[in-house]
Amino acid sequence: MSLPDPDQTLGSPKDQQDDWKGLKLSLERPYKDDKGEKIRTLLDIENDKFIFEEKESQAERLKTNFHRIFQERGIDFFHDPDKRFAKIDTPKGEDPHEGEEVPADKEEEEGGLSKHMTFEELNAMRKELVPNLLVALGEMTQARDILNSLLSSVQTTTINSILSNLQPNPAPVQAAPTNEPALTTTTVNKVLKPSPVTAIQAFDTQIVIGSKDEALRKAASLFDSAATSIEKNQERSELYWLNALKIRQDNWRLLPAPLPPGSFVGKGGDRTAKDLLISYGLEESPMIFRRRALASLSEFQGEGTNEIVFPSRQNTRIQISLRTTLPNGQESISTNTYEPHTEEASVKKELARAQTEIIDQEIFSHLVKEATALPTILPRVSERSIAVDAGEGVEIKFELLKDEDLPLLPVSPICDIIYHGLHILLLRKHGFHKSERLNMAATPGSIPYSPPILLPIIDFLQYNLFCEKLELELSKAARGVRAIGIPAAVTFNGVGETGEELVQIISEPQGHPISGEAILTIDER
Repeated sequence: MSLPDPDQTLGSPKDQQDDWKGLKLSLERPYKDDKGEKIRTLLDIENDKFIFEEKESQAERLKTNFHRIFQERGIDFFHDPDKRFAKIDTPKGEDPHEGEEVPADKEEEEGGLSKHMTFEELNAMRKELVPNLLVALGEMTQARDILNSLLSSVQTTTINSILSNLQPNPAPVQAAPTNEPALTTTTVNKVLKPSPVTAIQAFDTQIVIGSKDEALRKAASLFDSAATSIEKNQERSELYWLNALKIRQDNWRLLPAPLPPGSFVGKGGDRTAKDLLISYGLEESPMIFRRRALASLSEFQGEGTNEIVFPSRQNTRIQISLRTTLPNGQESISTNTYEPHTEEASVKKELARAQTEIIDQEIFSHLVKEATALPTILPRVSERSIAVDAGEGVEIKFELLKDEDLPLLPVSPICDIIYHGLHILLLRKHGFHKSERLNMAATPGSIPYSPPILLPIIDFLQYNLFCEKLELELSKAARGVRAIGIPAAVTFNGVGETGEELVQIISEPQGHPISGEAILTIDER
């Protein structure tokens, strides 16, 4: 190969521009991507999914070849010798196309899938496959024998019986006629069912027993849960009616529960109440408090659940605190006695506590109304607090609080008297309203009057403050008289009435005021 002449290579610019047109590049199809992986053949794209050509394995290729044998040569190809040797040999020199050159394109078409396999190709494929199949058969037979020997018992008799069963039994072969070609003799192996293996039998028995045992356990668990549920329902029903009888025995008011929503209440419908409600509010209370004072027995009773349900309970009670300022500027705060709430309380105690709460809420509502209408005192009223200056250095405060919001303060007897006095004043108000309601039916046109609740409490505090100051002044006078040598004594009684008279005065709508007695004795006179 000679090198090009440099003079010829360096030609005109036009010749250099036309050289690229004659350049031939090898356009070889890429078979690997940038990562070095083989590029698969793309067949189609459906719904943004790529469908590639599946790679044909060696087993599938062998299956295709076998299928082509029977498709092209017939089903009885291996049994009919005429089909296997049916090849027409054209004598040399008689082929009209002998000596002609066959185009390369035609040779490629004939070598494609449309070309039939010749006898030589089939015979070569058979010689290649039959030894491999015989080797595979031998390996499978050997594996079967080894597996049977491993699974069988160790006894020699069992092994010998298995080996004797696996020995081939030659079948009788008849002699072929003389005028026909001799056939190849074959032997037939007689396969008998091996004796059952003890380990396998034991394993099967365990499986059967285990499945039956599991089914029995599930059935027993189902019956146990059903019996437990029935027992709990029975205990719940017994406790339900036992609590209902206790409530009725304690004279709590029982009401028929309304029918559930969607019940038929027309003509001929069953209007019988299916449940009961407990009303623990006062009879003469306003409608809003009577609706709150309803409870029902719980149908789901047990651990962690209450035996009685309060749908509208607020768990708030009234607290009374008294703030007193001494002349030296020192302040003291005291409150009423407050019983803490216990979670494990009986139905009777729970109803009593709920009734006390609803009564306290009603008292607080009346106090709010009356506090805004006091003539000479300017109270401080909020949603849950009322503060009133009852006198000089005396402030009383009413608060509606929950158990967790109660402060720890010292207890005062005066606050307890005020707390219980508010309940008496509320009962007086209810009794007066009931009598007025009955009298208005007989004498219409009378002016309605409502006994106050807050004003008597303020009068009581002012009277108590007056008594303390009066006793202090009389004591000072007695000490001054005794200082000059004259005997003197002070006898002071702030409340002259007995307990029954005092309760009667408070219970009457327009009773006379409380009176007392103060006596200063000088020189026994």
